[in-house]
Amino acid sequence: MVAENTDARIDDLARRIDLASDDGDTAALESLDVECAEFLGSCGPPDALLHYLRSNVQDGLQSALNPRDWAWRQPHRELQILYLRQARTVPSFDELSPSRRAQILTNLANQMSTLGRPIEALRLYESVLTTNPRFGMALANRGVARLTFAQMVHDARHRVVLAAYACRDFERVVDPDLEWESAPENIIALVNAKASKIRSDVDMVLAQTKMDG
Repeated sequence: MVAENTDARIDDLARRIDLASDDGDTAALESLDVECAEFLGSCGPPDALLHYLRSNVQDGLQSALNPRDWAWRQPHRELQILYLRQARTVPSFDELSPSRRAQILTNLANQMSTLGRPIEALRLYESVLTTNPRFGMALANRGVARLTFAQMVHDARHRVVLAAYACRDFERVVDPDLEWESAPENIIALVNAKASKIRSDVDMVLAQTKMDG
């Protein structure tokens, strides 16, 4: 009965966080963060889902207050990373469903990529896709991270290979068997456009040779 009550309370928190995020209600999000923290302090062993929910609160606050913030310090993004790292390190993380674990790691990878740390992001995406190769959001975002990383690399040959791997990820996103928890309605059009641009900019035959070699 206690476990059922805990699950119901977590589900209710998740629903209210989603609603507050959709509405851009920063006051509600701040209150929900306090509620999550108090719940964590009273529920015994740290719960990975509650850390994950706190990260979602920070994501909602970031979107409402500074969706395209390029400041050196970004407190809401920093807290997202903190809470997602806490979620993946507590024992209850291993008890989550494969999809939820993939979601937590993908969200963490997305934040690392956004903050300009593509190598760490790519390692996390790889971890997700090794265990769940059909997780669409990790696949699409790995393509974005690879393409972003390619633009940072000085060596033109390395840029070609990274861009080709990004193109391969984008081309796989059209697979109807991929698993999506949520995704933009135009995701297929977006990745097709990116893949098309890569193919027009890169000698894909040369790139494929380097990838296979």
